[in-house]
Order: sequence, then structure tokens, then C-alpha cells
Amino acid sequence: MDEYVAVDSADTQTIEQLWEEYFAGPFQWWDNRVNKRNPRSPDFKHKVTGKALWIDGWSTPAWVKAKFKSVAQVRLQSHATFGTRYSEDIARGKRHPEGNNGRINTAPESARVSRQIVQGGGGSVHGQSTSTLTEAIAVLKSRLQQGIILDSYTYVGVLKRCLKHKDLMAAMQVHDCIIKSRMEQNIYVANNLLSAYIRCGRLLEARVVFDALVKKDVFSWNIMIGGYAQQNHAEDAMGLFNKMRQEGVQPNEVTYLSILKACASPSTLKWGKEVHACIRRCGLESDVRVGTALLKMYAKCGCIKEARHIFDNLNNRDVFSWNVMISAYAESGCGEEAYRLFLQMQREGCAPNAITFISILNACASLGALEWVKEVHRHILDADLESDLRVGSALVHMYAKSGSIDDARLVFDRMEERNVITWSVMIGRLAQHGRGLEAYELFLQMQRDGCVPNAVTCVSILNACASAGALEWVKEVHRHILEAGLESDLRVGNALVHMYSKSGSIDDARLVFDRMEERDVLTWNVMIGGLAQHGRGYEALEVFRKMKAEGVKPDGYSFVAVLSACSHAGLVDEGRRLFLAMSQDYGIEPTVLHYACMVDLVGRAGHLEEARLFIGNMPVEPDKATWGALLGACRTYGNVELGELVAEEVLKLEPHDASTYVLLSNIYAGAGKWDMVSLVRTMMHERGVRKEPGRC
Repeated sequence: MDEYVAVDSADTQTIEQLWEEYFAGPFQWWDNRVNKRNPRSPDFKHKVTGKALWIDGWSTPAWVKAKFKSVAQVRLQSHATFGTRYSEDIARGKRHPEGNNGRINTAPESARVSRQIVQGGGGSVHGQSTSTLTEAIAVLKSRLQQGIILDSYTYVGVLKRCLKHKDLMAAMQVHDCIIKSRMEQNIYVANNLLSAYIRCGRLLEARVVFDALVKKDVFSWNIMIGGYAQQNHAEDAMGLFNKMRQEGVQPNEVTYLSILKACASPSTLKWGKEVHACIRRCGLESDVRVGTALLKMYAKCGCIKEARHIFDNLNNRDVFSWNVMISAYAESGCGEEAYRLFLQMQREGCAPNAITFISILNACASLGALEWVKEVHRHILDADLESDLRVGSALVHMYAKSGSIDDARLVFDRMEERNVITWSVMIGRLAQHGRGLEAYELFLQMQRDGCVPNAVTCVSILNACASAGALEWVKEVHRHILEAGLESDLRVGNALVHMYSKSGSIDDARLVFDRMEERDVLTWNVMIGGLAQHGRGYEALEVFRKMKAEGVKPDGYSFVAVLSACSHAGLVDEGRRLFLAMSQDYGIEPTVLHYACMVDLVGRAGHLEEARLFIGNMPVEPDKATWGALLGACRTYGNVELGELVAEEVLKLEPHDASTYVLLSNIYAGAGKWDMVSLVRTMMHERGVRKEPGRC
């Protein structure tokens, strides 16, 4: 029912408030008087609020007459701009010279101006083009300077363009115009201004607009709460949600959808439960949209049982609800539950979509079951979704992860469409399975097919080069990386340094390292380790010192690399100092790797007894590498007695390790104990241990 606007007696303040409320934007009113047949029909009807207003003749409200008297003889604009004279004649119902019995005859011209400002598209207003947002705002400012008050439609139209283009400066300029035209309390305008600021990521400015609103509707609250939720300001969103209810504004579905997004983390679970209680009280728990958001919130918080309870109580579950629940099980490692739900979904007549299959394939990954992947693949074929790019990529990934690289390649080759992610997954998986040549050929085919490699592709193919062990391949890939402008990418640079070092070209590795604009601790570790492996211990120490000078804090792997460098360079004292500094200066507790490096360091220097005592005093159990370092030193220095003891310890850990037998045999041979050499070979034969080809 229309709300009647009638104030018979009002003080000046009330009149001003009413005038501001109803006439801040004159063209928010539909003018019905031309086609009016029934005198009971209103002369004007508000486009937004639906309020009715009688303005002609005896029925003109007293407050309108009072206001018109106070502004008698004031001209808004001539008909040439958009407007007409307003005087006491209108209030008295006297026929106006411009016709229509005193009707406010501003709509045609104002509507034209509004459309041109809002729509743009090459139009012009008095020679001013409005084809761009900037020009539209310029026209808006010009009209205000001329004293023309534009309606809410104009402001909302321009604000929507600001929102579409995420143009903060434009939104701020429109806001300034809104203030000057005293339209900031227009709820329709204010809500769109809120949306524009939030889209531009400016929550502070949006909150200022929101707080200044005298009358807020549910849309205002939803916009502000949604803005906080989108930008992960959970506490602010929850505070506003509580304030909304305190002020008597009833949340609706959109409110709950927004606030639940803000509560989707373990740290905000307590707030999520409060919101859940509100949802239950208002009877929306079984609503499919709200219920799905609720179960998603619980799933993100790790509360799978609560999520499943919500899911089971949903009315008319849709594919989105099923997907959320299946995905929740998959991400929690509950593959069997996810798969059972997937089958139940189909039994209940809900057809899976691409997202369903991607989720259930992730569940198969948690199971590590190739047969399940194949079963899901059959369902995908039945649904005719194998050609979907996302589903095909997930199948390639899961087949490879489950150990069937051939099935992965079969799906890949059948795909009609591939993107850089698909190519990168296939290349990376081939590399991991030791099929470097095949990965490299695919890398070249990718570029022939017009797909430009990204950083992930380049890292994957460099790993493939490692499996192939070919320096020329690394250099060829490096040329492609330079052509793609990806050498400056940190991940690619690190992979290049590592692969050049691994392929035997430490100089190329150092060249890439020196050219890198950005380095992380991994970059330094790879370079130091590569130099150490190539016997350039002094250079490795120099790089380590440079690393600290540039403010990069070493980690545990840094000390493994630098201790290895000291070992190769014979820098025993420097190695001892660094080992102590690791825990004393950097707070890094030594691991078995660090102890193995120290045993190797002192053993290489001939301090065999120190090495033995070092192992005996280790707070962790020595591994094969630690004992192996000492055994190698025993061979170098011909210590038969200690060598026998160390070999015995190694064989306790790995009874069938051929290298231990070979080292012990060489120790005996070096001491001229050929009978013991024969005994070791007999033991190897009896225990079924074979010497690796090429090992002495």
C-alpha cells in the first residue's frame, strides 16, 4: 500500500527534513498527472520508496505549501536547461504559463541530461562529450556549478561505472558531488557509493559513508558486512553483524551468506557458531543457499562432523551442496567418505559437474588408489566431461600421482584443449618418473603448439634435464627461458643454478647466480653447496660471508653446505668454528646431517680418533652416512682396526650395502691382508651382495 505524505502542521525543522527527504532529487518522482483519470490517484509517486504525493490544488500538503512560500519566486533553471519556475502559483494550483496546470515540468530535459551523463557512449551535453567516465564526471561537476540538482539515477549510474572500472579517484570525485548536492542521505545513492568504495578496496572510506547514514536499510548493512568479509576483516564484520541486530534490523539470506564467509577459519569458529545459532532461530538452517554456506564454513574450520550434520538436514540439496561436502571430505583426507558420497549423489539423481569430479579426484589422491582414479574416470566418460579442460588436467595429474604415467599421457594426448597448467603438469610428472627425453620433447611441442611456458613449466623441464643428466639440454632450456623473459623469476633462477651445478658446469651456475636480481636463502644454499661439491671450498666460504653481509639469515641447510665446503677445502678450524656458531649465534640445533659433515671434516684431515669420539658423543643416532664418512677416512689413512669396527656398525644398519664391503675389502688390501680380502668376498657371495659396476 502506498504511504501517504501529509503533514498539516510542522515546525521549520520538520519542513526542512521533509523537503530534503522528498525533493533532494526531484526526478526520483514519477509525474502521473498527464494520464491521471482518478482524482484519488497520486500526482507523483516516488521511484524508489513508492511513496505517494498530491501536489495540485486543495489537496497539496501543508508542509509543501509552507516550503513553496519560503522559496517563492526562486527559479531553479529555465526550460532551456532543465527546469521551470517554482512559485506560490504551484502551491495554489494556479495554471502555470508553461502549461500542465502547474506540473513540475522538468523531467524530459533532466532525464536526457541524466542519460547522457550516465551512459556516455559519445553523447554530448552542450558540446561536452560524455564518452568516458572522466568526461561524465566533468559534466556532472559542470551541472552542479550551474546550480542544477541532478537526481539519484544520475549519481547511481556514474557510481556503477566507477564500480565496474574499480576507479577509486572517480568514485571520490562523485562522492564530492554527492555531498555538494546534499544527496549523501539518499539511501539508493549511499548504497551504491558504499559498493564502489568496497570494490576499490577502501573499507575506511566506505565505513565513513556508512556511519554517516541516518537511515540504513538491510542492503546498507549487507554491503558493509560483505566488504569486511571479502577482505578478511572477520572481527569488524562480526561487530557490524551484532550492531545490526542490536539496532533492530533483521538479517536476511544475503547477510548470513556474507558473515559466514568471514567466519570460515578455525580462529573464527566461535563467531561462526554464534551466527549458526541466529540462523537456526530464524529457520534458515535448512535453506539450501544458507545451509551450503554454513556447511562450507564448518568445513573450512575443520569441523567435518558439524558440516555433515548440516548437509544431511538440507532441503532440496543442489550440486553445489554436494560439491562442498565432497570437497570437505577430500581436503580432510577422508577419501572413502568422499567417494561414498559421490556415489550417493548420483543415486539421488543429482548429476555431477566438473567441480564434483575435480573434488573427487583430489579425494582419490588422498587414498593413493589407482583403481579409484580409473573408476572415477569411467564416471567422467559417462558424463562426457573428459574434454573439459579442468577435469582433463585433474585426471592427468592424478594418474601420474598414482603411479600410472602412461594413463596420464593417454588422457593428455586425447585432450582437445590444453593450457599452460596442463602442459606443466605432464612435463613435471614425466620428469619425476625419470623420463627426461620425453619431457623435453613435450616441452618443445608445447611451444610449437603456441603455448608459452611459465615459471612452473621451466622449473619442471629443468628437473627433467636433471634426470637426463645432459648439460646441453640445460643450456637449451636456458635459451628458451631467456626468450620468455623468465630468467629473473626467483624459482627459475634457483632451478638454473642448481641444474648447472648438478650437470657439472659450476661456472655457468655462478654466472646465473651473479645476474639474479632477487635471491632467497635457497639461492645462496644451492650456490654454496654447488661450489663445495666442485671442490671450490674457499669460494663457497666467500659466498657464505657475502650472504650474511647482505642480511640473509642462514638456515640449517646453509650450514650443511658451508661445512661441506670446509671439508672439501681442508679448513678444519673454520669448520669447527662454524659448527659452534650454528647453535650459539643462530640458534640452529645440529641434525644428523651436520654431524655427518663434521665427521667427514675431521676424518678427511686424518683426525680419526676425534671423529670416532664425535660420533660417540652425538645426541642423535648416527646414520649410514655418518659411519660411512668415518669408514672412508679409515680407508684413506689405512686404519684397519677402526675400519673393522665402523664397518660392523654400518652393516648393522644396512646388511646388504655393497659399498661397505668394498671399502672394508680395500682397507684390508691396502694393509696387505689378502686373506681378509678373500673372507670379505666370500661373505658377500654367501649373503647375496653384489658389487656395483665401476666401484673399486
